[in-house]
Amino acid sequence: MSGGKAALSAELPRIQNEMMKLSPSQHLTAEEWNDKLRRADGENALLLDVRNIYESRVGHFSSSNVPTLLTNTRKYSDLPELLAENPNMKDKEEVFMYCTGGVRCERVSMLVQAMYPQTKVYQLKGGIQRYLRELENEKMCLFKGKNFVFDPRRTDPVHFGETVGHCLVCEAPHDDYDNGNAPSESKEARCNTCRMLVLICSQCRPRYLCWGESEGEEGKLEGADLENKSREPRPRLYCSIDRCVHEGARPQPELLKLGTRE
Repeated sequence: MSGGKAALSAELPRIQNEMMKLSPSQHLTAEEWNDKLRRADGENALLLDVRNIYESRVGHFSSSNVPTLLTNTRKYSDLPELLAENPNMKDKEEVFMYCTGGVRCERVSMLVQAMYPQTKVYQLKGGIQRYLRELENEKMCLFKGKNFVFDPRRTDPVHFGETVGHCLVCEAPHDDYDNGNAPSESKEARCNTCRMLVLICSQCRPRYLCWGESEGEEGKLEGADLENKSREPRPRLYCSIDRCVHEGARPQPELLKLGTRE
């Protein structure tokens, strides 16, 4: 595994077989997680978000001294190659990984241990959901924004009010895929090609047709500012406004360091 990222990626079939012989990495409670992150060496540690891009867009961990790698995947099968090739994974002493409820980390932690045996891997016990419930107040919370959940609520009701997402069109702070309609089905905003969830604020949404909408259909726009709706035919909305950038494309991970994106 010393031949660089290309060699590591080429070894994925063997690595994925070897990982099944390993145990999931050490679990940390919310208190232990915070304590270890505060004492970690930021140059040799990494926070790893193993969730999908539409989850991390509305919330993620942020530490003052440890950078966060947002993998920005659309599906789990994208992760192995990304983790093998991303330079931010290399030569780390510690990796702190998290997901919604801890299930995905069980498997991913085995994969990372097989890829980088010299790295100490930790996972957040019970995921973000348990972390938010174990904390006593906002000052102790290192998770920013909302925790995405896979049910009609869309996000966990436990959060501290900070908005990390933004509207795809105007870039105003925004973290509601359903524009005030959750819990509900079929009122979320999605790209017309890849059908991925997209964030578009209630002022901008009436100007576009999201996936599943048709001209003249306003049922999905309840709660939006319908007065701003143009009389001209509305253009279709895609995950990068006028075109799809995710269908068939490789994930584009982002490194967050001290509140910035690289």
